[in-house]
Amino acid sequence: MNITNSEKQARFRKKDALKRGAEQIFREWQGHINGSRVPPEEVLQLLEKACDLPSGWTDEDYLRAVNRLEQFRLDLLTNAHDLSNDVNSAHSTDPQSGQVRFKPGMVELARRDVELGHELARHLISAIQLSKCGEVATTAAIMEVVRHIARDLVVSPQIPRSPATTACLAALPQYLDRPEWFADEMVNMLWDRLGRELCAQIGSKLSSGVKEWKHAADFS
Repeated sequence: MNITNSEKQARFRKKDALKRGAEQIFREWQGHINGSRVPPEEVLQLLEKACDLPSGWTDEDYLRAVNRLEQFRLDLLTNAHDLSNDVNSAHSTDPQSGQVRFKPGMVELARRDVELGHELARHLISAIQLSKCGEVATTAAIMEVVRHIARDLVVSPQIPRSPATTACLAALPQYLDRPEWFADEMVNMLWDRLGRELCAQIGSKLSSGVKEWKHAADFS
């Protein structure tokens, strides 16, 4: 379909607005002391991907890109301490009661684990970037790592209680036992990460008691 010069100009202005919006988000993140600890080059790549428009894009595609940028902005400015929160929660929460506890050497141990956790995360992210995996293979591989960690957790004498360990345990098959606190932590994690609307949708589907069984095709 042919478009007029004025329509071309309008489309160019919209794409330019996306680019300027991405640049503004990057500058805002750089000046935000509590922003995410993602390396600057990765932030730029993610912003570029977020505002990318498909060939022959429509107004709906443009609005999706605007929404992606705004969501990414919020993520950059608010999720700087996820790793340290997971570590501190695991060390300071009593697995049985869920109450905060203080043990000798806990602060120093947590500080060390935060440093080691960030270092390991950087290595894992570098390995992903160096691999030839696309999004499908990458997400599948990461979940395999999560399941590996979770299987080690379930045979431990005591499983640390945190959002991270809860997420790992959720990836295991249903026939494996979870600790007694798992349901409470899972609910808290879902509320925190998904919000009221999505949690309500999930709750409604769970309460219906109907599961749609799906089996992946085997291409091997």
